[in-house]
Amino acid sequence: MGLLATPSVSTLSFKDAIAFRAKVVSVRDAGHIEVQFEGNKSWVRLSGVEAPEAGEPFADQAKSFLTKSCFGKTVELDARKDPAGAVRFVAVAYKVVNERRDAISVNEGLISNGFARFKPEEIEHPGFEEAERQAKAQQKGIWAGN
Repeated sequence: MGLLATPSVSTLSFKDAIAFRAKVVSVRDAGHIEVQFEGNKSWVRLSGVEAPEAGEPFADQAKSFLTKSCFGKTVELDARKDPAGAVRFVAVAYKVVNERRDAISVNEGLISNGFARFKPEEIEHPGFEEAERQAKAQQKGIWAGN
């Protein structure tokens, strides 16, 4: 499991994006995972996702969804270094099953289940936008009663 030489541009509008696989070793909250690759650990902030903070409605359900989705599993990250200068990556994370990555990212899963809002200022991603529209229309999670 190492860094791939070719940047992935299929889902990201990030400059200098890289794609690599890593194991999820921790879930801090619904917007952050810790991954291990090549003997190193790094925090990853899920791009395009604005998840509820601890103590806010649906924060526990959102973290639980993320934990069930990827804790202890291999993910493929379309990532870049955090532009805010933090020592972490910002990425779209895909579960890897039988050496193939899922078509739907973990990020999009959070949004489509109503556990996060889409942050379009971070990433151009029509799938995320559509997932949020559908979650709102179906009044899922954070959109319940709206």
